[in-house]
Amino acid sequence: MNIIKHFSCLILILCTSYVCAQDKDDALVRINEDLIITKGEFEYAYKKDGANKKEQTESIDKFLENYINFKLTVKEARKNGFDKQKDFISEYSTYLEQVEKPYLIDSIIPDLYSKEIYERLKQNIEVSHLFLKLPATPILPKDTLNAYNKILNIRNSINNGNNSSFEELVLKYSEDSISKNSITPGYLGWKTAFSTRYPVEECMYNLPPNTISAPVRTTEGYHLIKILNKRPDPGQMNIAHIVLLYPDMRPTESDKDSIRQIASEIYDKLEAGEDFNKLSFEYSDDKETSSRGGNLGWFGVNRPIPPMFEEVWNNLTLPGQISEPIETYYGYHIFKLIAKTPLFPWERLKDGLIDAINESDRKQVLTKKQIDFLSKEYPYTINENVYSKLQDTADEYLLSDTLYFEKIHYLRDDELLNVQNNKYTVKDFIYFLEKNPHSDYLLSTDILKYKFNDFILDRLIESKRLDLPDKYPDLRYLTQEFYEGILFFNFMNEYIWQKSTSDKEALQKLYTTKYADYKWDEPRFKGYVIHTRDKKLKEEIETTIQKNKNAENLIFILNSQFNNDSVRNIIFENGLWAKGENDFVDRIIFNQSTETP
Repeated sequence: MNIIKHFSCLILILCTSYVCAQDKDDALVRINEDLIITKGEFEYAYKKDGANKKEQTESIDKFLENYINFKLTVKEARKNGFDKQKDFISEYSTYLEQVEKPYLIDSIIPDLYSKEIYERLKQNIEVSHLFLKLPATPILPKDTLNAYNKILNIRNSINNGNNSSFEELVLKYSEDSISKNSITPGYLGWKTAFSTRYPVEECMYNLPPNTISAPVRTTEGYHLIKILNKRPDPGQMNIAHIVLLYPDMRPTESDKDSIRQIASEIYDKLEAGEDFNKLSFEYSDDKETSSRGGNLGWFGVNRPIPPMFEEVWNNLTLPGQISEPIETYYGYHIFKLIAKTPLFPWERLKDGLIDAINESDRKQVLTKKQIDFLSKEYPYTINENVYSKLQDTADEYLLSDTLYFEKIHYLRDDELLNVQNNKYTVKDFIYFLEKNPHSDYLLSTDILKYKFNDFILDRLIESKRLDLPDKYPDLRYLTQEFYEGILFFNFMNEYIWQKSTSDKEALQKLYTTKYADYKWDEPRFKGYVIHTRDKKLKEEIETTIQKNKNAENLIFILNSQFNNDSVRNIIFENGLWAKGENDFVDRIIFNQSTETP
């Protein structure tokens, strides 16, 4: 208590008129030199305790006494290894990750990148392509050479005045069977951001119309991209349809004429004012949508319009407008525009765009932007000589192959990355790869490149994380509070609270020694006294009680039966009475004669 008295005046000044120039982390209390309570820590705890109670009722001396006892208990918990227990480490690590996350990754970078993508969503690009596929398994750079040389020769033949059209080259060489068999060979339709792989998207938005790109590589293979046209995004449209299918995949002319005639009759009925929903229910072969008026839902940014319907749908400009019957491979369609809206505002799409970024191959673009942002505060350098050796080895061996790591073993202790004089070796990078083996890429050099970017970002974030306690004192106190709170609870639960409830011998001893302290000298009655002025009603009440004497809701039964909103025939008096405290209890329970007024 001498310590407490010695500091009480100082603390009072600290909490009421704190001088900003003071160092909040000066030692306030020292116990055996290994337990220190700082001014800032104590002020945080005292003010937070008061905020939680809405009013600080505990004196500052008493609070300090309790706080010191709390800290001593935490010290004892650590001494007994509670901070090494797996459950503690898991719980605290999960909490720490949650509270630190907003401080580590600035939301401004994902927001800005999502805005860049949103600007792209304002434009649609009409695209065709010629595609040569790569193996769908992990590959080395040499495995891409055949496809690359082949598509480069095709591209060069176009530049050299090849008389063949792009569509003819698609029919001859392309390995995309779907677009190859379109009405216009290679036609992909109108595209926008997120509707293709990122390298193709980059090419689309950087090429003018009527041009053909150089070879573009994605995870799946090589592309030649032909830009046909560009336009402002028409927005979202909600479409319904009536579809009449041919009876066979190879319909006869008679089949086609029959379906065409029915479609024409339906269209005439619609023109005459008959209800689209009703006719869809009666005629449409799409039974999944016919029960809801043929509604196909919304099409636009996240759900591209089928290329074969692009022109027809875009000609529907007013809600309620209906197309003429359209023939496809499958039969005839009649479309109705239900509603049309422009591109939703960025604020509405932002969260969805950021989620889409993190789930697509654009995540690496975001990673690079985050690296550039953090490197302004935490500069880094790469040992290019060592990295080039890792890259040369990745030219020959897959990163999933143990031979790769055998070949780079001699580099394990070489410095690979330096972040503010913190050195990270090849061994550190290998450990990172072992902890994070998954990759969306198949080419060995791509895997190395993007995994190394992930490693750089991880180390920059770690550098920032180590700075958090100094930069954000309140965060430091909050995490310390949680850390010590878990230790305190676990220690007290094991040595005090749990023992006090499970030690039967001690509990029995406590009961025996303390029994007399809680024993009444005279008996008490606990229950209800029921009052009524009507003798006849009294008999009915007694009958009801006898009939329902074992019911847990007896009082509710009596109240419901004999009282209502306007008339109270009986009154309940609930209590705990000794002799002489209630006349009715004395007379009925304790058999004492009392005078009734």
